[in-house]
Amino acid sequence: DMPYMMGIGTDAEKEKQRIINNLREMLVDANCEIIDMNDLTEENLVEILKKSEISPINEYRNILDAQGTRLNVSKKAYELLAHSAYKLNKGAKGLSIMTDYVIRDEIIEAQYNGTEVVNINQNKVLKKLNSNKKIY
Repeated sequence: DMPYMMGIGTDAEKEKQRIINNLREMLVDANCEIIDMNDLTEENLVEILKKSEISPINEYRNILDAQGTRLNVSKKAYELLAHSAYKLNKGAKGLSIMTDYVIRDEIIEAQYNGTEVVNINQNKVLKKLNSNKKIY
């Protein structure tokens, strides 16, 4: 008999890749129309993150709700994400870029593991922002 093996190409890895691909299809290029608008402030970006139907956080929340997982985002996490997006100078598209960069791995793990609650707080955002990984 062959011993049980884990590694690239196993069912677990294939399932993780399937989740990643599904998230990409749902979130990539959600806001790709180019429209001239007034400049957005950081406060505008926080409001978009919290309340807009196109908010990447609300998109993630809907994805997780479908599997019974609750997504909690602290006030400070919203502010840090908006500040980081503002510095990118890409308008609301920066929100998608930063949110995806900061919390995508947590969302994938929650989907894969069936986690009940995902908490995104200031420390998690800062840890990811201070890592040396390329944002996009």
